[in-house]
Parts: sequence; structure tokens; C-alpha cells
Amino acid sequence: MHKRTFGAAIGLTLVATLAVACTSKDEEKATPTASAPVATQTVTSGATTTASPAPAAELVWPEKWRKGTQPILGSIKNAPARVTPTPLPAGVTATPAPPAATPPAAQKVPIVFYVDTVTSGAGESPFNVDATIGCARTSMFSRGMRIVWRLTAYDNTGTELQPATIESLVLKVAGKDATFRYGRHGDAGWFWTATYDVPMETPLGTLDWTVEAKTKSGATATYKEIAAFTAPGAERVMVDGSKTSTDSRTMIVN
Repeated sequence: MHKRTFGAAIGLTLVATLAVACTSKDEEKATPTASAPVATQTVTSGATTTASPAPAAELVWPEKWRKGTQPILGSIKNAPARVTPTPLPAGVTATPAPPAATPPAAQKVPIVFYVDTVTSGAGESPFNVDATIGCARTSMFSRGMRIVWRLTAYDNTGTELQPATIESLVLKVAGKDATFRYGRHGDAGWFWTATYDVPMETPLGTLDWTVEAKTKSGATATYKEIAAFTAPGAERVMVDGSKTSTDSRTMIVN
């Protein structure tokens, strides 16, 4: 039976763009490639005209692309502070809090995972839907986007699992299987990646997925995201008006 393992994190925080760190195309080759032409600008000083390197291009999303885009995670300015409990009247004793729950016994697992999801690079989705920032770590995606999973795994001796020791490493999502590939990703180093293209008809809400691993020595393990947090009255309203539980797992939000 597969054992459930922990230690992976799915972050909501957006990070700086590192296209080589999350590309889902063929892993970076060791051989150098030809340098791209250097852009130049004309500088005129008196009667002398010279060409000099242009300033480094800024990460600017073109206006024509910004039109019609929908933010996945926005901010609310001047949001009201959380309501504080009303003080009890004099002489009234508060109801004692229930005793703290006892945590389960610690598990010993054969494989420890780190897994996260990031947006893909521009132009990779077959549905022509790109994120406004590529290679950004997030758990919220739109229909039509390509989701990239990044993964590292270690056995119970602390040794990293690489192709020489992995029998199979599979992402299971929406009834499909995707095999993880191991490769170098620029300065981010070597890790495993798998991808999934979100169909345009995908229902909004949580996108369930698991990772199943088997080593050549016979160890097996399954990773699942931490379960949803639910509480009375806690819900998230999607752009189509549907409602779902407050959930930190991977979600399709628009």
C-alpha cells in the first residue's frame, strides 16, 4: 500500500521570473547555444552619431495583452481589520476552550517529497492562454493554462532520488497520468518536472492531483496536498458565481 508522505509545500506567493527554472520543454542542454543579437540604440552627440547597447529590457506586459486579462490573486486596499470579540459583561465567565487535540504518532516514510506548482513559460499552452508572469509559484490557475509541477524527492537515508534510482514517478491529475522528467533548469539546478494543460471546460474549484513514486529498490510512496480547510460559513465564490470551500490546494479560479 502506498504511504502518504508530507513535507511538500504549495505556495501562493508569486516569485521573480526565472524562465529556465520551470520550463516544461526539453531540459537545458550542456552545450552552449548562440547568443541572441544585442539590441542597440542610436545616441547622437553634436555632429557624432554612435550606436550603443540598448538598456536591458524591462518586464513589461504589453497593453494589448493586458486588455481582457483577469487577475488570479488581487489585493484589497484599506481592508477592514478583523472584528474583535465583544468583551463579556462584568461577572460573566467565558466558556472554557475545549482541550487541545492530541497529534497522531509520527510516521516513518520511505520517500520524502518537495512539490510545488508554477506557471509555465509564454507560448507553451496549446490553448494559447498564458499567465501574466511566467514561472511564478502559485496554486491558482486559469482554464487553458499549462501547470508545471516541480519536484525533488529523497529516500529515508537523505539521498536524493534521481533517474538511476527511480523506477517510476507519475503525476495523476484529472484522470490522466504524466511522467516526471529529470533535468537541469539553469541556476535553479536539477529537479523533476511534469505538466498538465487545463482544458477550457474544466469546472472551477479544486484540482485534485497526486504523485506516485516507486524506487528501483522497491520502496513506494504517494504524495497528496494537505487537505482543505473547512469551517462554518467559510467559502470562496468563483468568477462564475459557484461556491467552493476555503481551500489552499491547487485551484482553477477563472
